Formats: sequence, C-alpha cells, structure tokens
Amino acid sequence: MVGAIITIVVFLFLYENQLRGVSFFASDFGSLAQFFFYAPLFTGMALSLARAVYGRRNGLRPFDSVNALFLAAAAFWLLSVFPFDFSHFGDMFPSSIGFVFWWLRNDVGRFLLTLAGLCALVNSVYTAFLYSAVRGELHRMRSSPV
Repeated sequence: MVGAIITIVVFLFLYENQLRGVSFFASDFGSLAQFFFYAPLFTGMALSLARAVYGRRNGLRPFDSVNALFLAAAAFWLLSVFPFDFSHFGDMFPSSIGFVFWWLRNDVGRFLLTLAGLCALVNSVYTAFLYSAVRGELHRMRSSPV
C-alpha cells in the first residue's frame, strides 16, 4: 500500500511538471511517449495492490515477469525517441533543491534508461525462474507425506 501511495505522488509530481511545461519534457513528448513514460508506474502499482489483496506473492509472479518486460520495452522505446532534456531535470524542483541536479545531462539520462531496460529484462527472467522454482517446491511439499 505504501508503494501505491508513493507511485501516485511521483505520478502527480511528474504530470504537474509536464502540465507546467517544464523543459525536462521535450516538445516531442507526445501521447505515445506519455504512455510509455507513465504506464509502467500504473502497472507496477496495480501489481502491488493485487499482491496486497491476493496475499500470495508467487501466484502473481508471472504478471510481475510480464510487467518487467513491459518496463523494458518502455525504457528502450523512450531511449530510441528520447523526448527529454535531462539538463532541465532540476527545473522540476524548487531552486533550493534543483541545483543538486546540475550534473544530470542527456548522456546520464540515456545511461539510466538503458540501465532500467536491462535491469527490467534481467528481472523478468529471474522472476520467471523464481516462479517456477517456488511453484515446484510448493508442489513437492503438498505431495510429500507428512
């Protein structure tokens, strides 16, 4: 539940800055870019809420794996069109905080998107294997005599 609240706050912060026209969002930050930028926030939040309701982590791991693939696709697509200007990332914050991001430039942003995509791919594979291993172990425990 805490993760869902944090996700909503992050979304509202980013969306408010987009509406204010902060230069971090380049002029070509169109509908498709917005979808790939914001949708992973909401799919991740939906999975967090589903885990809270369902109460069992392993049953939702296949969805986690697919969500990680979606995050990877979003990161790589955003990397290919790169509708951002990371030199203006600090503009989204008050000037008393914004100066901390002076070092953040487009090359760092590209690196972070690449890292996010690669990590999401690894996470997807790991989650799929973990699901299979845990499912096998649970099956083995149920079928063994007590």
